[in-house]
Amino acid sequence: MIEMNYKKTELLFLFTIMAILIVVSCKKEVAQPDNPYDEVDYGTTTTTEDTLDPNSITALHRDIFFPKCATPGCHDGNFEPNFLTVQSTYSTLVYQTLVKTDSTGYFLYRVHPYDTSRSWLHERLTTDDQTLGRMPLYANHLSQTEMDRINTWIMDGAKDVNGNNAVYPDVQPNIEYYFALNEISFNSIVISYNRLNNVMYNPFLTEPDSGFYIMVSITDDSTALSKMTNNKLKLSKSETDFSNATVCNASYITLGTDAYWYAYVSTAAYSPGDTVYMRYYTNDGKHTEDVEMPKDDDELYYYLYWSFYVQ
Repeated sequence: MIEMNYKKTELLFLFTIMAILIVVSCKKEVAQPDNPYDEVDYGTTTTTEDTLDPNSITALHRDIFFPKCATPGCHDGNFEPNFLTVQSTYSTLVYQTLVKTDSTGYFLYRVHPYDTSRSWLHERLTTDDQTLGRMPLYANHLSQTEMDRINTWIMDGAKDVNGNNAVYPDVQPNIEYYFALNEISFNSIVISYNRLNNVMYNPFLTEPDSGFYIMVSITDDSTALSKMTNNKLKLSKSETDFSNATVCNASYITLGTDAYWYAYVSTAAYSPGDTVYMRYYTNDGKHTEDVEMPKDDDELYYYLYWSFYVQ
């Protein structure tokens, strides 16, 4: 009896296993997603051809100025030249005047197109002056190949990102300062030192029925001082209205090693107590409008400084 029950149990177990196998085999097979990397050919390498001119400002920025100079705390926008972008690199280098130069003042621009010898960038990258220091200061100096690329760019006209040659910045003349002399000679007296109430920006003092010379210092980036045009001094009792001003034509003169434009002023038409305001005008011959000093939007003390008081 026990044997028969064992056989029944054994048969029941076998039937159970068979039923499980049948159920499992009847289940629908779930499709697995495709492996996106199955078709990748790891035996080949794809390269992109570099079409940039190695001597262009774009390539120089990518390969040299940005990775070697725009490091944190250096030329990364904290101070000029700014090598953070290719645009900022170009605009702060080409024909940009210097904050610091050599003791002789020989260098005028960071990059002087067509001339590496006058480019401050070239000087800073190649100098052996221990006090000045060669750039980059805290990294390896540029290789000769890298310097050759920069030199080629400069000597080829320092072209911009579009391949255009640099344009010389022909800015308006700068009227720097003036002084008044009682006469034009080496024994002359600077009468503009004597200011009303001894205040340095007040009108300088003159006498009635007298005359003096206004000497004006002018600088320009490209035009010789002697070639300036439309040089004149205007006089008005109004500090801002010069529409009916008295006009004194100016002439060019050299005094020793210095050069000026000067105009003679007579006080015969003015009475004691009059304050007369002055404005000087000049042009480098390359602009449609003259430069004037002082200007309409200047502060009051400029008007006072450019004036005289008849005692």
